[in-house]
Amino acid sequence: MDGGVGLDPGDLVQFDLSESGDMRMAENPRLVAEDHYPSLAGRLKEAGGVAGTAARKPHPTPPSDGGRPIVVSFPTAEERDAKRRRAVKLS
Repeated sequence: MDGGVGLDPGDLVQFDLSESGDMRMAENPRLVAEDHYPSLAGRLKEAGGVAGTAARKPHPTPPSDGGRPIVVSFPTAEERDAKRRRAVKLS
């Protein structure tokens, strides 16, 4: 990272999330705890069974609807805020 926090596998981090168009940006990473989950990457590889095979496997054909790709968009900030407000009212 550009002069920021040095992070190692297993570190617990916090970051700011912003949106720009259709992209989400993780910015301002902050180290919360060092070596908090040292075995997480290995456990995820084991659970997914993809250790060493992801680069060799061809990507599957994306799902389509009559030849048109199915695109699932992220909810907008307004939609997420409305959902949070509804959840708070139900609590």
